[in-house]
Amino acid sequence: MKNTTTKTTKVWYDHNTTTENGITMLHETFPHVTHRTELWLANDEPSYKVCNDLVEEYVEEVADCGNLMDPDINDLANLMLTAMTNHWGERTPDDDYILEADWYEIAEGWFNDIVTERHCDGGWS
Repeated sequence: MKNTTTKTTKVWYDHNTTTENGITMLHETFPHVTHRTELWLANDEPSYKVCNDLVEEYVEEVADCGNLMDPDINDLANLMLTAMTNHWGERTPDDDYILEADWYEIAEGWFNDIVTERHCDGGWS
């Protein structure tokens, strides 16, 4: 039988894996799922509050440690994924599998938005 496996250059982050029965499974992310998830986080008030409170707390902690220029976005992505899994379950309100969203991209956007907002509001110089 001929090997039909193709090579990919995808980057896998911790939040794109699950471990079942000792086997680590990787999950591919999809841009349309990421986009729809971002829309829910921005426009659904309870979801927005969960993420906003979490990211604001994370930004404060990172700022207190002096790491605003070098945050661990992967750590934030895992925290956001856990919080939203607790809030929504394994599927988003659009019935997408929650691990198919790129939580690194989502976390990076939220982190940068809150840092920028704080900076513009005079919270940091």
